[in-house]
Amino acid sequence: MSLFSVLLISRLYHSINLKYPPILDPQLEALAADLYALSRYANADPKPSVLNSEASLLAGSEQVESKQNRAVTEKEHSELRLAQLQHQLPSNEPGALMQLVDKVAGEEVEEDHDTRECKNLFKNMKFFLSREVPRESLLFVIPAFGGTVSWEGKGAPFGESDDSITHQIVDREAQGHRFLSREYVQPQWVYDSVNTRVILPTEKYMVGKDSSTALVTFC
Repeated sequence: MSLFSVLLISRLYHSINLKYPPILDPQLEALAADLYALSRYANADPKPSVLNSEASLLAGSEQVESKQNRAVTEKEHSELRLAQLQHQLPSNEPGALMQLVDKVAGEEVEEDHDTRECKNLFKNMKFFLSREVPRESLLFVIPAFGGTVSWEGKGAPFGESDDSITHQIVDREAQGHRFLSREYVQPQWVYDSVNTRVILPTEKYMVGKDSSTALVTFC
């Protein structure tokens, strides 16, 4: 992999508060919980310094360069990063190019309102995934929007009997004990809440209800 690719990937990882290179929990990875194994190692600092990490990646290659060439090389790296990312900017976002230039120059750019809102959508909510639901996508979506999540099986951070669980994601009627302190909802409730950026009422998403037409599906 080229140095420029490493720099670009590093920026993308840090944009979602993940360290690069990623550290995976081998036990969770073996249990097919790959996305959760990655997301649990998210940075504690919500605003990591992207350029500090990039500088550490550059250090190994720059040791073999002379002082005379070093300044030129760093300038070329910055220009190339700017060119690689510029085409991804939405055309209808005013000031987007200047924000990108500020990032490359090392200036901290504050998260926009939508980003902060998304990260806290499921804040203070604790989810448990029943065996029959699509685990991989929910293990990614719920933590990405601020929630805590667990599942049935080995490596789970907490069990189904945890009294602090607020929502249990199910796709069929519970056969055993039903906890009155939590809501039982279909997976579509999570996706629709994410799409609308609002915690939706759960009545239409209870087991047995047709939630397929409630809102658009998650994409």
